[in-house]
Amino acid sequence: MARGSTQTTSSVQKARSGLDEALSRLEKVIDSRPADTAGNETLAKELATATTEIDELKGMNQTVSARLDRAIGQLKELLKDG
Repeated sequence: MARGSTQTTSSVQKARSGLDEALSRLEKVIDSRPADTAGNETLAKELATATTEIDELKGMNQTVSARLDRAIGQLKELLKDG
């Protein structure tokens, strides 16, 4: 069972890493674009939306991680008693 929890934690970490990389790529594209105020405004709104979503997902990831860590700890205690 602990193995499944470890795999889930790993999946969550991979998702977080992917989101961070996507945000970095988006920021690089925005920085390299010529000044186009209408286009930049749209991109800025999209970036703000993406940043908010990433922050929310990071928060959820931390919650899931903490819950998984507690569950793993509880399972270890149960196995000690058994």
